[in-house]
Amino acid sequence: YGGAGMYGGAGMYGGAGMYGMSPYYGGMPQMGPLSGLNQFLFGVQNVVFSLSQAVQILGMNTQALQQLLDTATTMLEQALAAYKEMRALEMMANDSESEEAKKKRRRLKALRWALVLAVTYGGYRVVRVAFQQKRRSSRRS
Repeated sequence: YGGAGMYGGAGMYGGAGMYGMSPYYGGMPQMGPLSGLNQFLFGVQNVVFSLSQAVQILGMNTQALQQLLDTATTMLEQALAAYKEMRALEMMANDSESEEAKKKRRRLKALRWALVLAVTYGGYRVVRVAFQQKRRSSRRS
């Protein structure tokens, strides 16, 4: 634990480190012919450290986005395969169906569509009213 550490200072890990000896971070300012060179090298070290952190974060985000894209593509492919399979099964069932059964199925489809539309519109209205009430209450505050 003691000795030179990345954050330095007089903490639990102790010692002089990356931030410990800089005059900008509370360290003792250095005098002499090498102080300018030392400060320059400290600046370069900070730039390299910052760039390495940025590259690491960018790499992690890229990996996460790639995984999201792969998952979404797989999900879409499976959904399309299931849809095609259901359509094929429906076509086989429709061939042997009577005219009355076809009309009944069309009415059920129309009823389902109307029900989904009504529920979607109702959900939209509920969310809209909730946002309007939130906006009104935030204006009063």
